This record gives sequence, structure tokens and C-alpha cells, in this order.
Amino acid sequence: MKRYTLFLFLSLILITSGCNLFRRAPGEPQPETSSVDYDRYSKAFGYELSGNENPELIKTVDSWLGVPYKYGGCSKHGTDCSCLIRNIFQDVYGIEIPRRSEDIANKAKKISKNKVTAGDLFFFEISGDKVSHVGLHISQGYFVHASSSNGVMINHIEENYYRNKFSFAGRIEK
Repeated sequence: MKRYTLFLFLSLILITSGCNLFRRAPGEPQPETSSVDYDRYSKAFGYELSGNENPELIKTVDSWLGVPYKYGGCSKHGTDCSCLIRNIFQDVYGIEIPRRSEDIANKAKKISKNKVTAGDLFFFEISGDKVSHVGLHISQGYFVHASSSNGVMINHIEENYYRNKFSFAGRIEK
């Protein structure tokens, strides 16, 4: 089965390589990189975006959705929560943050959960009494994180599980 799939994939590449499917005509403008199809992303994220979210944050979060969880992982082949947040911060804000959830929490300035804005962080005590999980607020209480059971996904801070495990909200100066 793997050989057949590989054969089909390579055949498709060979067939389309001579076509102009992936090329712009000379003088054709570059596609707008900051525009976002908020309707499409709303469907992907599972909630209605307001339309004024940071386009780079939305695109970056979307590119990580569905990546499997891997303890200690730090790529789109598998990631844990802290490295997901670290990569998003680097890609969207150009800021390097620590690798571990607990260290990110120590760097963050505590803020009220009601005052979070896009890019702020939610910290959770999943096991024990110290921060062991982190998620990044997108908008309207929704946050992206790497769940050990479901990989990279979006949840709401007021869902029972997350509300009960919530430790604090924090902000990294951008």
C-alpha cells in the first residue's frame, strides 16, 4: 500500500511539474500575505472569529492544528505544549521564551483571566500543584495547546476540565 501511494504521489508530481499550476504569470502581484479568510479559520478553529484577530497568529495556529502530541517533541511531527507555545511566540512575535511550561510561567507577568488578549498565556496545574501545562489565548477565551491525548487543538478556558485545572493567566512582554 505504501509503494502504491508513493507511486501515485510521484506520478502526480511528474504530471504537474510541467504545468503552470504552481507559478504566477510574470508581473502578477504577490498574494496578499496579511489577509485572512476568517470564515475558513472559524470553521477550522470551531468558533466564530471576530475578524480582528492577528492574521499571523491565526495562520500560525492553523498550521499547528492536528499535530500529534509528543513529550519532549518540538516539531510538526510531534510537539508538547511548551514547545508549541515557544514556536508560536518565535514565529508570530519574534520572541524567544523558555522551553518548559514552568519556566515560561516564571517569566510571565500574572494578569487577570478577564484581561487576557491575543498572545497571553493560560497556565494549568494538570498533575500536582505546580504548572505543568500552557496554552496560548487566541480570542474570546479560546486557546491553542498541545493536549497529551489529542495533540494540538483549541479549547475554551471555561470548559470544566480547564477551568478546574487553571492556575493563572500570564503575559510575556512583546
